[in-house]
Parts: sequence; structure tokens; C-alpha cells
Amino acid sequence: MGLVLSGQGEKGSPLLTLARRYSQYLSYPLLLVGLLWLLALPLDNMARRVYISENALMPGQADTEFGSTSHIQAMSLIDSALLAHEHVKDPSERQAQAVGSVFEGLGLDTQIHRFNYDEVQGVGDHRGINVHGILRAPRSDGVEALLLAASWRTSDNYTNLNAVRLMAGMAKYAQEQVYWAKDIILVVTDAGEIGIEKWLRAYHGQEPGLHVRSGIIQAAVSLDLPPAKKYNGLGLHFEGKTGQLPNLDFINTVQKISLIERMPAYLHGQEDVESEGWWDGYVRAARLLLGQISAQAVGSSVGVHAPFLRYRIDALTLSGITDERNRIDESAGTPGMPYAW
Repeated sequence: MGLVLSGQGEKGSPLLTLARRYSQYLSYPLLLVGLLWLLALPLDNMARRVYISENALMPGQADTEFGSTSHIQAMSLIDSALLAHEHVKDPSERQAQAVGSVFEGLGLDTQIHRFNYDEVQGVGDHRGINVHGILRAPRSDGVEALLLAASWRTSDNYTNLNAVRLMAGMAKYAQEQVYWAKDIILVVTDAGEIGIEKWLRAYHGQEPGLHVRSGIIQAAVSLDLPPAKKYNGLGLHFEGKTGQLPNLDFINTVQKISLIERMPAYLHGQEDVESEGWWDGYVRAARLLLGQISAQAVGSSVGVHAPFLRYRIDALTLSGITDERNRIDESAGTPGMPYAW
């Protein structure tokens, strides 16, 4: 450090004086070194393997029993409720009332949250409806909660009915877990990130209109499942606005669970290829790196998890990966559409 800053400060530093004198000659080599270093980051030797913390080990100690007949029946309740509310003309109101009735039938504390949003210049007045249900943990005082969220439209503007069905099945599954110590919150919105933002403001008391609450939200998972007969895997998206990211342990835990359940979660939806060569692996890793850099720089995100990160809630989105053979037409995304699991 003495070579960089001498006793006379920056003016007397020999290294800084030398750098200023030859700065025009040093700038180009340093720029080249920086570019080469960036190109070297996708190499396997430069990447630090994801470590396994105590949180990422916990999923291996649990046995999941989701997928029983009762869970499938709970999922079908969404279809029955949508058919029962066909007389409601407004689509958003019909969807909210249908989901609210299912949540109430499953024993959740439920509320429908209507809101207006006119804060973005050029967008205009936006009206939307959120509906949420809270499953109170039998061994908890309501201090902490986990959250599942879904919008009625996916990020690719397909119907997200499969995600809403899955949430109903998860609610039935969570009811059977008498040893859980955190409340489970289910949120369905018809306005994407705007709806989640307005719900979070009301939940934290920044705006009126929400009286059914739980405790501090520890983590949130957004579901983005386009209409499909089968999913080949899950895309894991975690970038928020202004470069915000969730805790790495949360990402590791989700990936570990996905492998255990034989539904692997791929970063940004880029599937792994076992037989790829050295160059193909490098290109795939480079695309993944540049994709994350661009997503953080631009602030683009998939799903509705981004607003949670602004409230210091670890959140990410799981999107379904399918192909044209298993994809279902938008017109088929109505009650009666076959399940994708």
C-alpha cells in the first residue's frame, strides 16, 4: 500500500505518477485484458460450483406425496367454479369470484382486493382484481409466511390456468401437513406485476383495502405455466428491477427440490445437453451469462416475482418448458383442459 500512496498522498505516489504518465499506452492493454477476462468467465475452470448449504440439504430429508386423488380433485375445483360463475359478464370479476369460492371451500381465509393504478405516465388508469387466501399453520402464531403467486396471463401472454389449478392442489396438500410452522399465502392477480405491487402495498399497510393478513413473508414463488399436456422442465428466473436478486440459498434449494422431483429447473429456461462438446458448452454458458447481465441491466423479468424483491422478500419465478407437440392452443385453455402432470 505504501507504493500506491506515499506519505505525501496521491501526488507523491510513485505508482500513480507512473500510471498517469503512461495512461495512454496502458489503457488499451487493460481494455484487452478486461475483454479476455469476460470471455473466460463461461469456462468451467473459471466457474465456482454451486455449494450446498444446510438450507439446500433440507429438501432431501422430506418425502413429498403431492399428486393424490384428493389433490387432483382440488385442482378440478377451479374448472367447476369457472363454469359456475359463467353468468358474471366481466372476465376479471368472474375469475376472482371463482378462485375466491375455491379458496373459501378449502378453508382458507380469503379476500378479494380491487384496485386502481394510475401512477405510470402514458399507461392510463388501470383497474384490476387480486384474490388471495391464507392457510393458517396449525403450529404457528402467524409470524412468518410463504407465498405462491400467479397471474391469469403468463409472461408470453398465454392463459395461466394450469398455475391457478396447481395452487388449489397445493392448498389441499398443505392442509394435510399438520407439522408445518409457516402460513401459506396464495395470490392470484389479473394485472401482472402491477397487481402484485398493489397487493404488496396494501399488505404492508401502505394503502388501505386489505384486512386478511398473515406475518412476515419469508419467500415467494411465482408460477408461469402455459397451456400444455406435459412440461419437459422448469425455467428458473430470478432477476428483479435495478439489479435486485434473491438469496443464493433460495435458488440452490429450488434447484435441489426440482432434481429430487425429476422436474429439473434450468436457469433462464436453457436446458442442459449431456452430449454437447466443449465449444457447445462454452457457447451455452456464455449465452446464459450474457442473458443474466442483460436482464439485470435492462430490468426485464419473467413472471411476477420482481415486486417482492423490492420489499426484501426472496422471490423467483418457475416457468413451464414445453414443446409444440405438447402445447395446447389458447382456445383450449378453458375449463376441461387436460392437466400437465
